[in-house]
Amino acid sequence: MKRLNSRLQQDGAPLELILLIRTLLAGCKEISFRVSQGALAGVLGSTLSENVQGETQKKLDVISNQILKDTLSESGYVKAISSEEEDDVVPCNPEGKYLVSFDPLDGSSNTEINSLIGTIFSITHAPQWMEPNDPSAFLQPGTQIVAAGYVLYGPSTMLVMSTGRGTHLYTLDKTHGGFLVTEANLQVPKDTSEFAINTSNQRHWEAPIWLGRSDLT
Repeated sequence: MKRLNSRLQQDGAPLELILLIRTLLAGCKEISFRVSQGALAGVLGSTLSENVQGETQKKLDVISNQILKDTLSESGYVKAISSEEEDDVVPCNPEGKYLVSFDPLDGSSNTEINSLIGTIFSITHAPQWMEPNDPSAFLQPGTQIVAAGYVLYGPSTMLVMSTGRGTHLYTLDKTHGGFLVTEANLQVPKDTSEFAINTSNQRHWEAPIWLGRSDLT
């Protein structure tokens, strides 16, 4: 099985992006460990505060956010970060070349029932003109994303990520602490027996989501 670095190099990712992704995933591995400890580490339950979405923060939300914030800020590669758990953009290194946006622990309420949760992230280039605390720099179209993915913390810790040349599935090998490619070039099957598009919220969708489809109503 290929290791993460080899796959990223094969896909043509630049060295600084590879190093940033490795730094981000180091934080995710720490989150994976904290999640696995659960009640043994006293990390379950809620806090008395809310995030920017008005949701009550779980203890693991706050812990996961701090882990990623510290890890990325200290890396030197990141100019600023935006997080669901932060009210404002968090400035990092004025010379950093990248912006990172993330939800540190999506589905954190599932920790109470030991169910699936995960980290969602995207990485874009940082405009040279921006100040590190300028939120407008994050308002870039999706075509400007240089890497995006999510990490699932379940029976195994899995990473699904793309740097623009295919989407690959990785699994964390805890025997040596690295992510290994377990399925390359994921594709949505042409024929499937499942349909999941969250149609209960279709009234809130922006027009481009429809893509001219009238058969979803």
